[in-house]
Amino acid sequence: MKSSHKNDLVALGLLNRGPMHGYRITQIVQAQLEPWASISASSVYHALGRLTRRGVVSQTTEREGRAPERTVYHLTPRGRELLANLVRTSLPAIGTDMPLFYLGMHFAEALPTAEVIGLLEARLVALQGAMEHMRTTKEETRKNCPELFHFAWMNSAGERHMQVEMEMCRDLVAKLRAHPDYCERLGGRLNENWHEEC
Repeated sequence: MKSSHKNDLVALGLLNRGPMHGYRITQIVQAQLEPWASISASSVYHALGRLTRRGVVSQTTEREGRAPERTVYHLTPRGRELLANLVRTSLPAIGTDMPLFYLGMHFAEALPTAEVIGLLEARLVALQGAMEHMRTTKEETRKNCPELFHFAWMNSAGERHMQVEMEMCRDLVAKLRAHPDYCERLGGRLNENWHEEC
């Protein structure tokens, strides 16, 4: 997924929790997402303009007291569809961009719980396939090119990383199965209390 898609995911995911003005979005990105998600508040703010031009985000203006007018961003029905598709893309995809998976889980309330479970199970299948490929490559390297010990070391490190990720996904699936309406309840709670709590 391109970085612009990651920025779109964040902008739409935050607006899915309720209308927000740009400064508030910037605050949340800087405080909660920027340190780990490989995104910047300015890139998310730039995405808001692009998403508005595409019609997936709308704008209104508001004024409080004597403060200057400010733009408030709202998610449109098309924006909800795009958000759901971005989360669908981010959850099962494996690769080098782990923050993308974590962002997908951060905004998982955009999808029904059952669908999130299915996407996590698809991720588990993909991880298992990648891990088997790594094991095969490691054994072939050890057998045919023993002097390239650093390749075997890298494959072993990758295997351990994938094992941890698979354990995490299995744990998430088990927790979601135990709470089959989790995403739906979470979405409602975030829509009601997001601005007060964050």
